Amino acid sequence: MPTLEIDWNDRTSITGAVLVIYAIYWVFNAVYLLYFHPLAKFPGPKLPVITAWYTFYHDVVRPGMMMWEIEKWHRKYGPIIRINADEIHIKDSHFYETLYAPKGRKADRWARLSTMFGTPESVFAASDSKTHKERRTPLNPFFSRSTVSKLEPVLQEKVSKLTTRLTGFVGEGDTALVKARAEERRILGREEGWIGGKEIRTREPKPDPGGVVRLDVAFFALTQDVVCDYSFAKDWKHLDHAHFNPESKDSQTEGLEAVGIIRLFPMLPMYLQELPRWAAALVSPAFAMYLDSKLAIRKEIIKIMEGKVKKESKSDRTVFDALINSDLLPEHKTLNRLTAEGSVLIIAGTDTTARALSFIFFYLLKDKEMYAKLKAALMEVMPDPNNVPPWIELEKIPYLYGCMREGLRLSHGLTSRQSRVSNQPVKYKGWEIPPNTPVSESAYFVLSDPEIFPEPEKFVPERWMGTAAQRSNLERYMVSWGKGNQQCLGMHLATAEIVLATAVIVRRFEMELYRTTLEDVQVHHDSFVAAVVPWSRGIRVILTESV
Repeated sequence: MPTLEIDWNDRTSITGAVLVIYAIYWVFNAVYLLYFHPLAKFPGPKLPVITAWYTFYHDVVRPGMMMWEIEKWHRKYGPIIRINADEIHIKDSHFYETLYAPKGRKADRWARLSTMFGTPESVFAASDSKTHKERRTPLNPFFSRSTVSKLEPVLQEKVSKLTTRLTGFVGEGDTALVKARAEERRILGREEGWIGGKEIRTREPKPDPGGVVRLDVAFFALTQDVVCDYSFAKDWKHLDHAHFNPESKDSQTEGLEAVGIIRLFPMLPMYLQELPRWAAALVSPAFAMYLDSKLAIRKEIIKIMEGKVKKESKSDRTVFDALINSDLLPEHKTLNRLTAEGSVLIIAGTDTTARALSFIFFYLLKDKEMYAKLKAALMEVMPDPNNVPPWIELEKIPYLYGCMREGLRLSHGLTSRQSRVSNQPVKYKGWEIPPNTPVSESAYFVLSDPEIFPEPEKFVPERWMGTAAQRSNLERYMVSWGKGNQQCLGMHLATAEIVLATAVIVRRFEMELYRTTLEDVQVHHDSFVAAVVPWSRGIRVILTESV
């Protein structure tokens, strides 16, 4: 009988033996995963099950493209599939609420991903329902609808500052607008059209001419200053920056692009944040800026804990006043825990709200009849543009409400799948998913479901202006905020910001898109949020009139 003889003094022989042993292990493991694993019976592709390199390729080498692979698999294999060795994915809009807001069983976050933002002590990272509830309960009152209404002076102040800044750009881009219109006529061969038709791309390397405003950056500055004020009674003055501090927005966008590799190696942020600042900058300038912001948050919290903060806000108390003075146990009020919470609040309270606002204005300006219709509705409620009603009154304007909901739907919130783990079997149609199996759906697929939202790629505010029963049915599938007890904490604050900013800016300004196309808003890939093409220059406008 032949035997494997190894010369332990021969490196080549040792290397060969190791490779043979690994190959044998890999074959046996592949056979187990495909035929004997508890998930072996579920349909789906085979290659992603036996190697994580497939996912690595579509999430890292082709950044964020895994969501489209999953969509392709669903078309081939059906509504329930196994997408890797351990995880089940379902594509069924009607089952989304059952998965994320179940009755009679737990729906915990997948613990493996709790460290993916380097903030394991935060409410977002709490994997089990008990810990999540303990961390979230003291925050809930501060983000309730009634509390947001009481703190409206903060919102009004920030929106007013933004409109004052925008007024300074009115008329500054007239020359650029004339040139853009001439270029459009030359390219499209016609006299009419909106600035930035599909034929005009956004890849030009030269800087924008004077008077061009990146609305996506301006709204990012607005939402970040608001959430900082809410958190620390002072903001970071992004709205005071000459161009609204695009570096802050772009660095967060760049940082989110790393979600693909972090999903595969969730401990990576924990290790990176232990690096010296200069070393982190070499690895990723965006991550270095994140560490800078985390340090700034830490310093503000120390001031609040020591009672040395100098408040610059119209609010009487802040999120961290509430946390520090809450009934939380001392171990839940440590500096590290509060810093982690602050980091998550700043990120979560900025990007998704700013994106929704940017998308609303893109679609309104793409079809100026919509812009005019909303302005007419606002003029009835706001005859004096300087006398702004409370956001809860503005929200009752049907067309404004429809615009707000469509902006949230088309900006999609979080596109990255949010896996849930139950200690009981999860039943879906004829399938029984074993306990403790990560199961996920993708909000993007629900929000783009043509059976729920006909012509889902179109911005149609009127779809939210039907009967109460019709609106209630749509709201069931409005999953931008998520569902269940881990639903977005700041959804009322975000709603207030969107309604106020949209109403005030539309009422006061006329503007036109500047070389901005559908590819600047359409989902290109998944970077935790819905990401557009890498060469996008943002949502750019030229302000032409103000009142």
